[in-house]
Amino acid sequence: QRQMCIRDRTDLVRETGIDRSTLADMIGRMLKKDLLARKRTDGDQRANAVKITAAGRKALKAALPAVAKAEAK
Repeated sequence: QRQMCIRDRTDLVRETGIDRSTLADMIGRMLKKDLLARKRTDGDQRANAVKITAAGRKALKAALPAVAKAEAK
């Protein structure tokens, strides 16, 4: 299992291949649902990073069987 650590938007764009504007929209929706939390990065206080919350981990765990089933097809 991957460690759920704090990620900045640039890292997420690079790792997921999702464009910045789409990713920003997705993050905004997940923040409103309390699936992610935002904090300032240590290296650049102007930049924000996100971290999965307990609610986000619960939602991810619930989704994993459906993801595995879809990927098996």
